[in-house]
Amino acid sequence: MAYLNQRKYEISYDLYRPGQQYPQLIEHLKKIGAWKPLLSTWLIKTSLTAEQIRDGMPPFIDRNDKVLVAEIGGAGGWASYNLNEQQVAWLRAA
Repeated sequence: MAYLNQRKYEISYDLYRPGQQYPQLIEHLKKIGAWKPLLSTWLIKTSLTAEQIRDGMPPFIDRNDKVLVAEIGGAGGWASYNLNEQQVAWLRAA
């Protein structure tokens, strides 16, 4: 029963390249099973870790974009890309 090992994650991002719609990123997120309840927020139930979700995104984002993958419920794990030190410190303390 593979679904027993699944966790729920929120995937959020800020994309800074003007006019870019990132259709490849959207297609990638749909392909891994995510759905989009908000403009820049996706939810997914998967056996992937937060790090694996984050690590699959770089081919589709720019170097100045920001990404946060956070587990919903439970003890939770998280992974981010390009957040500042203060934001990361807050996440680690929470």
